[in-house]
Order: sequence, then structure tokens, then C-alpha cells
Amino acid sequence: MKGNARRLTCTKCNYIAGRDVLAVLNIEKRYLQMKGEAPFTPQSPMKSG
Repeated sequence: MKGNARRLTCTKCNYIAGRDVLAVLNIEKRYLQMKGEAPFTPQSPMKSG
């Protein structure tokens, strides 16, 4: 894989992360949902205006 092929960007919030990081977040989310707990949701940085 070359360049940005390993990095993914959310089209809604412009969150950028490597595909391995996103895989871990997805696994954690599924695990927490199975336990009935609220999963972590990445937040985009606040823009100062």
C-alpha cells in the first residue's frame, strides 16, 4: 500500500486515523455494546471562530 491508503478520513467530521486504529475502535465498540456500555466515539476538534 502506498501513501494515504492506510489512512482513512470520515466524510462527516474529517476525523483521520490509520485503518488499524479504526479496526481497534470498531472491535472495542462491539465489545462494549455486548456488555451494554456506551462505546467511545471520536470527536472532531472544535473550531475556534
